[in-house]
Amino acid sequence: MEDFKVFSDIDNEKFVQTSCYKKLYKMFKGLKSEKGLLLFIVGAPGTGKSVNIIRVIEELDLKIFRINDQIPSLSMNSKEVFSELSKSFKHQLGASSNEEAYKLISEFDGVMVEDFVQYSSKKPLGIWTEISGFKAIPFYFFCIKEYLNHKKEYKKINIIFQNAFGIQYKDKTYYLLTDLGMLSKIALIFFEIFFEIIVISYSEDETIKIVKNYVETNNDVIKSLIEDYGHNPRHICQKLSK
Repeated sequence: MEDFKVFSDIDNEKFVQTSCYKKLYKMFKGLKSEKGLLLFIVGAPGTGKSVNIIRVIEELDLKIFRINDQIPSLSMNSKEVFSELSKSFKHQLGASSNEEAYKLISEFDGVMVEDFVQYSSKKPLGIWTEISGFKAIPFYFFCIKEYLNHKKEYKKINIIFQNAFGIQYKDKTYYLLTDLGMLSKIALIFFEIFFEIIVISYSEDETIKIVKNYVETNNDVIKSLIEDYGHNPRHICQKLSK
């Protein structure tokens, strides 16, 4: 069965422009002319965060530094994860200090903490946050604290987070910023204090167009699956491909 998961621009040929993509494009366009932006791309797995981000980076010809988000253990706490990513960040740049790393990274249009490889055998940030649930929240506070402590350096850097922020409860995964009704709205309001947020989501018509780009079927079948899987193109495609 196909995964319908985009990992590179090669898989990006069947892209459908949506209303949320247009918002994302406008937001990312600012990376060329502004510094000090904190962007947060939100959406449950399967909604297309990766494909939208890859597409907009291509179209705008952005120079993005991608932080290696691999961690040695999924049982690490927030402080340990933040420390590990900080070490990885400096190692990738060949920097001996945070100050040197910030100087080097300021030459890029943006730096991205991503979960593109969440289905590999490795242990990326996206899987850690899903397993940790609410215990992962302090990680973002460490990020905010680091930002405040080095605000002068960060004014020269654009940072992009993309994460579904999944929470496991009774063998089921819920996504804090999209699936929990009023709690999700409150969480989004809180994160908007610190980040510019784009939620990757689609209308029914947009979902149908995306699915039909990958699977031959009719609108009524897709509409019936939307009732079960929501406006989640990848999950619908996987169901149809069985």
